[in-house]
Amino acid sequence: MYDANLLQIISSDDSTSKDLWDTFHAFFLNNKMSRMLQLQENFHNTKKGSSSIADFCHSLKNLAEALVDYVSQIDDVELVMRILRELLPSYHNIVDVVTNTKPFPSFLESKNMLLIYDS
Repeated sequence: MYDANLLQIISSDDSTSKDLWDTFHAFFLNNKMSRMLQLQENFHNTKKGSSSIADFCHSLKNLAEALVDYVSQIDDVELVMRILRELLPSYHNIVDVVTNTKPFPSFLESKNMLLIYDS
Protein backbone atom coordinates (compact mmCIF):
# COMPACT_ATOMS: atom_id res chain seq x y z
CA MET A 1 0.00 0.00 0.00
CA TYR A 2 1.31 3.48 -0.76
CA ASP A 3 0.53 6.94 0.49
CA ALA A 4 -1.28 8.87 -2.26
CA ASN A 5 0.19 12.16 -1.04
CA LEU A 6 3.73 10.82 -1.37
CA LEU A 7 2.98 9.61 -4.89
CA GLN A 8 1.73 13.09 -5.79
CA ILE A 9 4.90 14.63 -4.36
CA ILE A 10 7.34 12.41 -6.25
CA SER A 11 5.55 11.95 -9.56
CA SER A 12 4.96 14.02 -12.63
CA ASP A 13 2.95 13.34 -15.77
CA ASP A 14 5.97 12.01 -17.65
CA SER A 15 7.51 9.95 -14.79
CA THR A 16 8.62 6.45 -15.63
CA SER A 17 8.64 3.64 -13.09
CA LYS A 18 12.40 4.06 -12.78
CA ASP A 19 12.03 7.82 -12.21
CA LEU A 20 9.49 7.13 -9.46
CA TRP A 21 11.74 4.50 -7.87
CA ASP A 22 14.82 6.78 -7.96
CA THR A 23 12.88 9.71 -6.47
CA PHE A 24 11.27 7.46 -3.85
CA HIS A 25 14.68 6.03 -2.90
CA ALA A 26 16.24 9.51 -2.62
CA PHE A 27 13.29 10.73 -0.53
CA PHE A 28 13.75 7.98 2.05
CA LEU A 29 17.54 8.17 1.94
CA ASN A 30 17.28 11.86 2.86
CA ASN A 31 14.94 10.97 5.72
CA LYS A 32 17.39 8.29 6.84
CA MET A 33 20.21 10.82 7.05
CA SER A 34 18.02 13.24 9.00
CA ARG A 35 17.04 10.48 11.43
CA MET A 36 20.68 9.45 11.89
CA LEU A 37 21.69 13.05 12.64
CA GLN A 38 18.82 13.37 15.10
CA LEU A 39 19.82 10.14 16.89
CA GLN A 40 23.47 11.24 17.06
CA GLU A 41 22.45 14.59 18.51
CA ASN A 42 20.21 12.88 21.07
CA PHE A 43 23.06 10.53 22.02
CA HIS A 44 25.51 13.37 22.55
CA ASN A 45 23.04 15.68 24.33
CA THR A 46 21.23 13.24 26.63
CA LYS A 47 21.76 14.25 30.24
CA LYS A 48 21.43 12.04 33.29
CA GLY A 49 19.50 14.63 35.25
CA SER A 50 17.40 12.94 37.89
CA SER A 51 17.31 9.60 36.05
CA SER A 52 18.57 6.52 37.81
CA ILE A 53 21.85 5.02 36.65
CA ALA A 54 19.92 2.09 35.16
CA ASP A 55 17.51 4.33 33.23
CA PHE A 56 20.28 6.62 31.99
CA CYS A 57 22.40 3.66 30.80
CA HIS A 58 19.34 2.12 29.16
CA SER A 59 18.50 5.37 27.31
CA LEU A 60 22.01 5.77 25.90
CA LYS A 61 22.27 2.07 25.00
CA ASN A 62 18.98 2.30 23.08
CA LEU A 63 20.22 5.33 21.14
CA ALA A 64 23.51 3.57 20.36
CA GLU A 65 21.64 0.48 19.13
CA ALA A 66 19.30 2.60 17.00
CA LEU A 67 22.32 4.21 15.33
CA VAL A 68 23.57 0.80 14.17
CA ASP A 69 20.64 0.76 11.72
CA TYR A 70 22.10 3.92 10.17
CA VAL A 71 25.68 2.62 9.82
CA SER A 72 26.78 4.97 12.59
CA GLN A 73 28.05 2.58 15.20
CA ILE A 74 28.96 3.68 18.71
CA ASP A 75 31.33 1.21 20.35
CA ASP A 76 31.30 0.24 24.02
CA VAL A 77 34.20 2.55 24.91
CA GLU A 78 32.42 5.61 23.51
CA LEU A 79 29.15 4.55 25.16
CA VAL A 80 30.75 3.99 28.56
CA MET A 81 32.73 7.24 28.37
CA ARG A 82 29.55 9.15 27.48
CA ILE A 83 27.84 7.73 30.56
CA LEU A 84 30.79 8.50 32.82
CA ARG A 85 31.00 12.11 31.61
CA GLU A 86 27.43 12.75 32.76
CA LEU A 87 27.85 11.49 36.31
CA LEU A 88 27.89 13.83 39.28
CA PRO A 89 31.14 14.51 41.16
CA SER A 90 29.93 12.12 43.88
CA TYR A 91 30.66 9.30 41.40
CA HIS A 92 34.30 10.39 40.97
CA ASN A 93 35.67 7.28 42.73
CA ILE A 94 33.78 4.78 40.58
CA VAL A 95 34.59 6.75 37.43
CA ASP A 96 38.28 6.33 38.31
CA VAL A 97 37.80 2.60 38.87
CA VAL A 98 35.99 2.10 35.56
CA THR A 99 38.44 4.15 33.50
CA ASN A 100 41.47 2.45 35.05
CA THR A 101 40.21 -1.12 34.71
CA LYS A 102 42.33 -3.15 32.29
CA PRO A 103 41.08 -4.18 29.83
CA PHE A 104 38.54 -1.40 29.59
CA PRO A 105 35.18 -2.79 30.75
CA SER A 106 32.30 -3.42 28.38
CA PHE A 107 29.06 -1.48 28.64
CA LEU A 108 27.44 -4.26 30.68
CA GLU A 109 30.41 -4.56 33.05
CA SER A 110 30.54 -0.79 33.51
CA LYS A 111 26.82 -0.54 34.09
CA ASN A 112 27.02 -3.28 36.71
CA MET A 113 29.94 -1.52 38.44
CA LEU A 114 27.92 1.72 38.55
CA LEU A 115 24.81 -0.03 39.84
CA ILE A 116 26.77 -1.73 42.63
CA TYR A 117 28.40 1.57 43.56
CA ASP A 118 25.01 3.30 43.51
CA SER A 119 23.40 0.77 45.86
